Amino acid sequence: MDVDDAAMNAEARRLEDEKARADAAAAADAEAEFRALQRRREAEIEAAHAEREKRARELEETRRKKLKPGNRDACSLPYVDGTDPLYRAASNGDIAAVKRVLKAMKTKRERWVAANSRNEDADDQSALHVAASRGYLLMTRELLDAGAELLPDEKGRTPLHLAAANDDEPLVKLLLKRAKRKWDAKTAFTTGGYSRPAAPVHLCKKPNLRKLLEFRGCGDDDGGQTRIKVEGDGRGVEMTTSMKIAAGVAAFVVALYVRARRQIEEGYARPTKYVR
Repeated sequence: MDVDDAAMNAEARRLEDEKARADAAAAADAEAEFRALQRRREAEIEAAHAEREKRARELEETRRKKLKPGNRDACSLPYVDGTDPLYRAASNGDIAAVKRVLKAMKTKRERWVAANSRNEDADDQSALHVAASRGYLLMTRELLDAGAELLPDEKGRTPLHLAAANDDEPLVKLLLKRAKRKWDAKTAFTTGGYSRPAAPVHLCKKPNLRKLLEFRGCGDDDGGQTRIKVEGDGRGVEMTTSMKIAAGVAAFVVALYVRARRQIEEGYARPTKYVR
C-alpha cells in the first residue's frame, strides 16, 4: 500500500470516527431533551393532581360549612363523582347525615325532591335504593317520612325489589305499608338473567315473605303471569273476578250463536208440536 492510499484510509477512518461521535452526541442530546420533556410532563401531572385534591378539599370544607339546618343549598353541591349529599350519606350508612340533609330543606317540596333524587352516575338509584338494599330500616323510615317513592333505577328495580331479593321481611313490610305509588313496586325488570319479567315475589326465598307479597298484589296471576303495569298495548293487565265472569258469559253466548247459525245453514228445522 502506497502513501496516498494510507493517507486516504486514515482520513476515511477519521471521518467515520467524527461521524460516530457526532451521532453519539446527537443521540445524547435527543435523550436529554426527551428526559427533560418527561420530567416537565410528570411535574404538570403532579401539579394538576394536587390542584384537584385542593379543590376537592375546598368543596368538602364548603359543604361542611353549608350543611346546617335551614340551608337549602346543602343538596345543590354534588360530589366529585356526581352523587348528591343524601345519596352519599346513605351509602356511608350515616343516618345522622341523612337527617341533617333532610332537615336542611326548608319546605316539604324540597325534602320530597331531595328524597327522590336519582343519580345518573349510580345507575339512576336514589338514597332509598341504598337503604333498602343494605337493610337500613331507620334510614328507610326517615326517607319515607320525607316522601321517598318506589322509583325504578335504570334496570327497572325498585327498592322493594332489592329488599325482597335480600329476604328482608321487616323492610318489605315497611315499604308496603308506607311507600307511595305502591303500584310501581309491581314494575317488572328483565335484567339479571331472568327469562321473564321478575316481580318482587320472584326474588325472595322465604315462604312467608312470598305469601305476603302475593297477598299484597306483588305476586303471580294464573299461569305464572306477572302482575305488572303495562303502558300501551295492555298486555299483562290484571283481570278481576267480575271481569272473568263477564268474559266467560260472553264466550258462552257467542258459542250458542255460532252453533245456531251452523244448524240453520245445514237445514235444521225445529220439530213442531205433536198433534194426534
